[in-house]
Amino acid sequence: MKKISLTEKRAAAQVNGQMNTAAPVANPSTAPRPATNMPIKGANGPVPTTTPKRPIKEEQSKKKGSIVGKLIVIIGVLLLLAVLGYGAYKFRSITANNDSNSSGAQGADACTNILDPNCWTQAFKPELLKEDGKTNALVLGIDSRASGGGSGLMNTDTIILLTLDHATGNVRMLSFPRDLYAPYGCDDKMPYKTKINAIYAYGKFNCSDKDGMRAIKATIEKISGEKIQYTGIVKLDGVVQAIDAMGGIAVDIPKDHTDVYPYVELPAEQQKTCKATSKGLPGKYCIFEFKKGVTNMDGQTALIYSRMRYWSSDFDRARRQQEVVDAMKNKIVGDETPTAEKAANLLKLYQGLQGNIEFALDLPTILAGLAELQSVNANPLKVVMDPTFGGGGLITNGTGSNYNFRDYSFKEVHTVLDFITSNADLFRDKAKIYAVNYTGAAWPTDNPITPLTKKEYKWFMEVVSDTKPKVAEKFGVEIIDYSGGKKTSTTEWLKVKFAEKYGEENVKVIIADEANALKPSTQYKEDVGVAVYPVAATPAASATPKAN
Repeated sequence: MKKISLTEKRAAAQVNGQMNTAAPVANPSTAPRPATNMPIKGANGPVPTTTPKRPIKEEQSKKKGSIVGKLIVIIGVLLLLAVLGYGAYKFRSITANNDSNSSGAQGADACTNILDPNCWTQAFKPELLKEDGKTNALVLGIDSRASGGGSGLMNTDTIILLTLDHATGNVRMLSFPRDLYAPYGCDDKMPYKTKINAIYAYGKFNCSDKDGMRAIKATIEKISGEKIQYTGIVKLDGVVQAIDAMGGIAVDIPKDHTDVYPYVELPAEQQKTCKATSKGLPGKYCIFEFKKGVTNMDGQTALIYSRMRYWSSDFDRARRQQEVVDAMKNKIVGDETPTAEKAANLLKLYQGLQGNIEFALDLPTILAGLAELQSVNANPLKVVMDPTFGGGGLITNGTGSNYNFRDYSFKEVHTVLDFITSNADLFRDKAKIYAVNYTGAAWPTDNPITPLTKKEYKWFMEVVSDTKPKVAEKFGVEIIDYSGGKKTSTTEWLKVKFAEKYGEENVKVIIADEANALKPSTQYKEDVGVAVYPVAATPAASATPKAN
């Protein structure tokens, strides 16, 4: 393996020293101090008599979530990629200086790019911190704007935990909506409970160490069962600037959505033209409509789309935040984006977030992240902790707008998260499957379809199984992909499972297209169809499962 030059090592040490300084998110001296929480007896154990004081009504404190990357996904924007963009920007000037100073002294075969993992040695081989094969990053979105509905707030209404599974390359993006009633405190005992979005402010102003991140980190570790290695904070202003710097993003909106946004938080030009209403609302709001399909958005539009919630829910808002995250990720690291454009977008992202992010990542971490990007699945597993989580029942509506966990030991939550990890391909696709048994006999007990109809799977995918009369001259198993290639993880999973039972030679995948004119059933409109015929040595021509 090629070695890094002494000049590069010195340059790396120089940048390493520069990267350890984090930009402050807000001035603690000017922020409001919450009231001290005193525990009292409650149904779920001790609860505080008051929550961290907020300068305005809670219903006005809507925050924008920022973004994900392949590794450390920052709220509304890829924190990791922002940091990587910063590191690449710094190294570009450093390596340029190195090249001019060394002027070929290392020889034609010298490895002069410290950003290239092929140049690393055993003595210099950065790796991400991990535990049990996983790296976890907690990203918070804080509204610290000087004016509008978010003025002076320290609530973290966007809370995302990113988990990288090093064995599979899968990234899980777990969103914690603001109304979750969660344990917290200044030590590991966490004797109180309150809305999760207030815990950061509590730690910042009530704990002796004044460390809000430590307080919320402890809460998220307890709920998720994951040890968090990295943390980051993004200010609301930075998201708008970053998206605008990249020339906007294309958000794939899954369904029509109409909601309202606080009038006072809109730019003056939008206030003049918006469709205003105050009916049933705590003040003046503007109505915004978004249609299903891919929509190009600038920073302000993306902010509005990802923060609206009065006519929907905080859980729905968390999903829209994830859609914006996806759009930013695609803009930066999409497969169709040329390499030069990716680099330019990374730099623009960093420039847009500069002064609006807080992180504590050193040079080895940045380099380790660069190496991991090659093997990370760019399509994250998006999970929202809402009442449907785990099939329902684990999170329930409590007093007022609070949502309680059924089990505050969180063992049930850990079981569901482990199940998602074990079934990552199916969870990512969330496909609709219509499977028909044409064998002339009942489904065998060990068939791959029946387990998918159970509760563990039903909350994130829809599976319908049917049995119809035997079809003459048809043999083997046919898996028909009607999704246009969007559910390939599911078709591959089915192919492997049916091959284990019937033999690989008896299973084939068919892509529906204009040439074969295959269409999903009108009744189920499935993404993937499965036709199971009697097994024969040689599979026959295809057939499409049809609904009654």
